[in-house]
Amino acid sequence: MTTSISNTLFKFANSFDMKDWQGLKSTLTDSVDCEYQDFRGKSEACSSESFVAARKEALLLTS
Repeated sequence: MTTSISNTLFKFANSFDMKDWQGLKSTLTDSVDCEYQDFRGKSEACSSESFVAARKEALLLTS
């Protein structure tokens, strides 16, 4: 079980670093709960597609 969690976390981080958006999406459930209370003052739920799209857009803006 621990290996499975570790592998998923590694795939999530590696996919993000490699800009492998399909790989990143494959590590997520259909709905993603994001806790931004300290950062943005809110929590939100979004689809895995919109989560990945937002991360992709944020990286493009910083490039």
